[in-house]
Amino acid sequence: MALVPTPAYAVDPVFAPLELGSLSSAAGLEDASALAVNTAALAFQRSSELYFGRSLNGLDQTSLFLTGGGGGFAWQQFRTNDNRFLNTYRFGGSFEAFGGLAFGGTFNYLQFLDGQGGNSPDFGVSALYRPNPWLAAGLAVHHLNQPAIEPMLGLTGASVLRRQYRPGIAIRPGTERITLSLDGAWNEGDPINAIAPWAGLQVEPIPGFTLRGVVNQNLNYSLGMGLQFGQIGTGFMTGATHPRFGGSDMTYLTTSDLENRRAVRVGPSRMAYLRLEGDLLDIPQNIFELRQDYYPGVLHLTRRIAEAKVDSKVAGLVLDLRGVSAGLGKLQELRDAVADFKTSGKPTIAYVTDASMGEYYLAIATDKIYQHPAGSLDLKGLAVTTPFFKGFFDKIGVQPQFVGIGKYKSAPEQYMRKDLSEPAKEQEEALLSDAYGLIVDAIAKARRLSKDEVKAIVARGMITPPTAKEKNLVDDVVYPDQVSGLTEKGPANTYHLAEYKPETWGLPDKLAIVVIDGGITRGESDGGNLLDGANTGSATVTRALRELRKDDAVKAVVIRVDSPGGDAVASDEIGREIDLLRLENKPVIISMGDVAASGGYWVAANGTRIYAEPGTITGSIGVFSGHFAFKGLIDKLGITTETIKRGEHADMDSGMRPWTEAEQTMIRDHARYTYVQFLERVSKGRRMATSRVDEIAQGRVWSGLRALDNGLVDKFGGLEAAIADAREMGKLDPERSVIEFWPKPGSLWETFDDSNMDVQLRRTGDAVKRYSRVNTWLIAPPVEPRSN
Repeated sequence: MALVPTPAYAVDPVFAPLELGSLSSAAGLEDASALAVNTAALAFQRSSELYFGRSLNGLDQTSLFLTGGGGGFAWQQFRTNDNRFLNTYRFGGSFEAFGGLAFGGTFNYLQFLDGQGGNSPDFGVSALYRPNPWLAAGLAVHHLNQPAIEPMLGLTGASVLRRQYRPGIAIRPGTERITLSLDGAWNEGDPINAIAPWAGLQVEPIPGFTLRGVVNQNLNYSLGMGLQFGQIGTGFMTGATHPRFGGSDMTYLTTSDLENRRAVRVGPSRMAYLRLEGDLLDIPQNIFELRQDYYPGVLHLTRRIAEAKVDSKVAGLVLDLRGVSAGLGKLQELRDAVADFKTSGKPTIAYVTDASMGEYYLAIATDKIYQHPAGSLDLKGLAVTTPFFKGFFDKIGVQPQFVGIGKYKSAPEQYMRKDLSEPAKEQEEALLSDAYGLIVDAIAKARRLSKDEVKAIVARGMITPPTAKEKNLVDDVVYPDQVSGLTEKGPANTYHLAEYKPETWGLPDKLAIVVIDGGITRGESDGGNLLDGANTGSATVTRALRELRKDDAVKAVVIRVDSPGGDAVASDEIGREIDLLRLENKPVIISMGDVAASGGYWVAANGTRIYAEPGTITGSIGVFSGHFAFKGLIDKLGITTETIKRGEHADMDSGMRPWTEAEQTMIRDHARYTYVQFLERVSKGRRMATSRVDEIAQGRVWSGLRALDNGLVDKFGGLEAAIADAREMGKLDPERSVIEFWPKPGSLWETFDDSNMDVQLRRTGDAVKRYSRVNTWLIAPPVEPRSN
């Protein structure tokens, strides 16, 4: 219960620097105004907030509060009984000790504007206990040091503020939309029967509209109302709150940066507009996406579409597709979100210009497709192109030496061959056929065509807009301004993604989403280097997983894997932390994106349940180990070396010479040992015989379609399905739990530092060193089908 003026009769009759124009029950507060009544409540506040209040008559009070992170600052100015103005500057902090019990403290500085008296420190302490969402009890002690604030001119001694004790209790009888409270205030030195009690009631008859009231035993009252518009709230209170001053009217305005409150929705219903352009990623890639509540790329969009589905002010969904680049797994995940949206009965529209095969595959998930008159449909099919570097390495004198375990472990072939081996060609043909079949089937079903008709269209290649309409590939050819809802930005553009529920008392239970994106390396995650893209560092992820394991509020974890793998040790470090997380009886649900193979599958294998899309590339249960020998290159450059060593194999990691046969055998034995570990991990996680795992392993990559058949995944579905499953297994109430995104984004400085050329060169050098040393790798071959 928030923002109801406290009756002035409940405070010290001489000065009221903490109370007037504020606020509400000492037990029910959870917003910025808690800084003036019960600072302990700030421990349960889940974002920063700014509050401004102004009384229109009565004691002429102005209040400004800024809070966040469990602490805050406030400035209040009000007129005293003798028509003087007093400033109060307040600093406060709080922390949750355990199990819903929080403590807080304040330091205040009191100062009269006329310079006569004041200049006094004032301390306060408070506590708040919220064992569940329905009960809260609080106690605040103000003026703990009984500050002397007004020396009497010409006299000895001083006026002091007596200690004030303010207890309160509040209940919510089965719903967060009704709050009942009972508070009291007692000044030290008064008789016990001088306790001034008052009762409060807050009702939210419709979302975002609140009615409030407090009354004391003498039937003095205060009534108010409040309106919440997203992250901005406003309200007004009036009433006979003090016999000395008569009525006391007050208005207030609040704003918060993260809290997603129930809000009054005004204005006509509109089409929710989503413009999709460029690469769809899973993690923040620039300084504008550092806030922790962001779910960029596909993680972001599926949340927005899900919220638009249940928003009464959203009349339908428009996808404005401007060159979307994503793998088949992510596209299918967005298609799932659109399909779920359509169950609401609201229309869906896609607008395309130059749609590729993949982009068109997303567009056909909607009810209607419109195309720009100057565009085209580039339905030329799918292709996989693999570059081979052996000829280049031969010319410069670099000798790749890699040992692969698994018939299909073809990742090193790029360095050691000039073409695909037969096993590599076999798995790429199978992946391409699965992806092509999925898209052809989807087009045929959505556009009421036969599969043969779709294949004939693909064989034709580029298609003009009139032909696309004639072939029923689009519904109409129009300009953007001719499509209702396309040029207006509807509510979906401004949806707030954090699932914070500030109306819920106490700190909520948590569902954590941990993203493993890109190559898996040792050390900290980084934005990549000049040779490769962003990397997930095992140190960064394991640190996050340890925090989640130790946080009792975390009831379930979703691991989002979109990675072809990487370093075997790094993958194992992450896998170990996932194992320890499950030992704490916290379900770990795996959500696979475009690819979760090799090291990506290593970390996923022991998940409680694994979700993938039919087009997700997974498996590649195999190992390779090796390095690059630069002996030929340095000879060509005229560089000579001389090695002094103790130990026959001491220089085998130098890259200055090729391995001996004995050393190759040593590397092969170590790689086979890692392969056996991989088999045993999958066998344990998937509850399969090791021999069966070996049959479907051998380094082979599978489509999600085949992975479901052979038991490598449990169900089809994207992130939303994984979240729903994690909530159910963790017994999380969606209305009283929050989603947190891990690992947390870095600082602004780190982001700028990542883009520094010196940093890029250093990381590139580190990458070259990694490949020159002997390492064991769990990396899937680059076989993701792409539309032309």
